[in-house]
Amino acid sequence: MNKNKQYKTICLSLMRLLEIDKEKNSKIADYINNYGIVNFFENMRLMELGEDTQKKLQAVKDILLYIENVDSRQGGGPYEN
Repeated sequence: MNKNKQYKTICLSLMRLLEIDKEKNSKIADYINNYGIVNFFENMRLMELGEDTQKKLQAVKDILLYIENVDSRQGGGPYEN
């Protein structure tokens, strides 16, 4: 799967999971396509997405960081589905 398709899938999943409207999802998708998912989460506060959306995205970021931390302590390798 190429990066653009992966990013589109990620954005659609975020939109559904967090109940983000299409306009905000479009902003998020554009940013992710241009700068990547890591930079998106590092700089999401710079985007004008509204407080509620920012809180939801911060919660996702916190979960991902927690999983990464636990996985690294347990010597986990790449996830394969």
